[in-house]
Amino acid sequence: MLTLGNKKIFFVDTHCQWYAEDDCELFAAALSYAGYDAGIMAVPQTTPLLEEILRSCRSPFLVCRGSEQMFSFAHIIAMGYEGPPPDCGTPMEKLRFLKSRSDLLLFAHPAGFELQTSGLFHDCFREKLLDGFEYFNGWNFRTGDSFSRDLFSRYGYTPVAGCDTHNPRRRNRPHTVYSPDFPPCGSSPEENDIDTFGGVRTLVFADACSPAAIADAIRNGRTLVEGGGKLYGSPGLVRMLESEGYEDAVRRQDAARKRLVLSAAEPLLPGRTITLRLADALRGSAVCGNREFPVDGDSFQLDIPPGMNRPHLAVTVFEEGSGLSLTSSLQLTQPMELNLEGTAGADGVSRVEVSLASHDTKAHNGILTCGQETHPVHLGPGERRTIPIPVHPRDPAGAEEFSALFSDGELICSARRKLTFLRSGMSFELGRPEQVHKGLWQGPGDCSARLTLSAEKEGLRLRARVVDPVHVQKKHGRFLFFGDSLQIGLTFDRVCRKEFSFYNFQTGLTDSGPELHFTGAPSEYRGPFPVNALLPGRFCEITPFPGGLEYNVMLPFDALNPYVPEMDGKRLRLFLRLFNCNGPQEEYFQGVKTVLEYPVRSSCWMIGEGWTVFSFEGEAEDCLRPEAKKS
Repeated sequence: MLTLGNKKIFFVDTHCQWYAEDDCELFAAALSYAGYDAGIMAVPQTTPLLEEILRSCRSPFLVCRGSEQMFSFAHIIAMGYEGPPPDCGTPMEKLRFLKSRSDLLLFAHPAGFELQTSGLFHDCFREKLLDGFEYFNGWNFRTGDSFSRDLFSRYGYTPVAGCDTHNPRRRNRPHTVYSPDFPPCGSSPEENDIDTFGGVRTLVFADACSPAAIADAIRNGRTLVEGGGKLYGSPGLVRMLESEGYEDAVRRQDAARKRLVLSAAEPLLPGRTITLRLADALRGSAVCGNREFPVDGDSFQLDIPPGMNRPHLAVTVFEEGSGLSLTSSLQLTQPMELNLEGTAGADGVSRVEVSLASHDTKAHNGILTCGQETHPVHLGPGERRTIPIPVHPRDPAGAEEFSALFSDGELICSARRKLTFLRSGMSFELGRPEQVHKGLWQGPGDCSARLTLSAEKEGLRLRARVVDPVHVQKKHGRFLFFGDSLQIGLTFDRVCRKEFSFYNFQTGLTDSGPELHFTGAPSEYRGPFPVNALLPGRFCEITPFPGGLEYNVMLPFDALNPYVPEMDGKRLRLFLRLFNCNGPQEEYFQGVKTVLEYPVRSSCWMIGEGWTVFSFEGEAEDCLRPEAKKS
């Protein structure tokens, strides 16, 4: 909060969302570092976890429950409503439904929707169905966009600003949440440690930081928006804050908050006592896991409970007298790391590969248990081992849950994961209820697919027979997912640990023929095809048949440069999404009726368990490019 003149200003993220459940502590810390007082939540499934973390460290950040309702005609932030969207109805009918059940309705990132040229947007405001719109979104926080500026200058609709954050960008971070190499907010979204985070804030003029007060202020237009450090909105309010020294006040507040930044000189292991250092000496306390520790000076000691299995621990430092507080996220290092992966070898045997890695300074002698098998294991300090265990899955091409446990008496670590065992030429299916990620699915007759992936000399060939009686695809380019299409993701990482660190392809049958778009690659990509470009037609054939479409898609190895199968044991990781649209588009989620995923449902941008290992070890010599063999 900031007080200037006789006005209280609360900083709010009106598009506050987070998908990476394991990293919720990071998000809590990021909100604190950037000076947010409150946020309107857009992802209900992670809201309770975030609330629990904030309670356990007594962070003063206010969670305002809500959701993002996504339709082809709009994305709507509904404060106070966490239920599903209406199944059918006109856009106005849907908004009336949401309005009757919400405290606020805000139009998220209005640019890009077809409403730009229609009167529907303005009808919504005239009927008071919408309370405000995003002048700034985290994706364009430096300059905003011309459509948003025009909406405010011409019509005076209430502006808000939302980060629209999804996931952390990097997982290889320092022991505490930020350092000079990991700033909470860079000069552009691409430079931020957390995608789209920071740089935009909604200034809410209210008497208190409560959901009711925030909703009342936004409904009645008592807001300004901040983007890249500059203020926008009511000229009179902007001039008033500037005359009161807003910029200097924010700078002083940020500098005072940074005095509470934490650092650690050594890895933070559960069950150990660690020393945390502050940027400046102070008198106060620190709260972590519902425990309070006194602080008097520039350091204090913290006992990390044994058995902590989350990757982070949230700590809030409070300064006595000033009332300042700052929440940090500690990066925990487990003494023992255990991971599972499913592989299908050239000999036709399915195996769970159990990977153990010691991060401890002492040796461990224990027993590894996986299913009915037990193995004695000795691991020295810093040692790694991989133990393959044969298994007999009920459905080699379907996701099945496996678990493993390592114990040496004083140390216990375990892992549980859904795995598949997919080898070249094996067919698998999309058409199970557990594979439905979003939308209304009426069963395999409405949308399903049988797919085969094989490794060939030029690349990876995907054949898919999609059963769907109605084909709708009104889009072109990278927006094929707004209609009937297939999305394919590939990575050579063990698990996709970083957002957008994978190769992404989208393919669909448009009114001008098949399209295969190369829509994303890691920053290391050095291949011949431009990212966000249409790949040559020889790589994609899509043929209609009675009741569906036949896909025949080739993903060339050149498109994965510099990654090659030889560098990763003749394996790759993949996910698939099948989009289904029956139209008319305004009646369904983003123009899409159903989204199915293989192998399992995952979180946004495929962070989670939504990857399968594809093995083609027996075909390696025929598949690799000459330059790959030389490497």
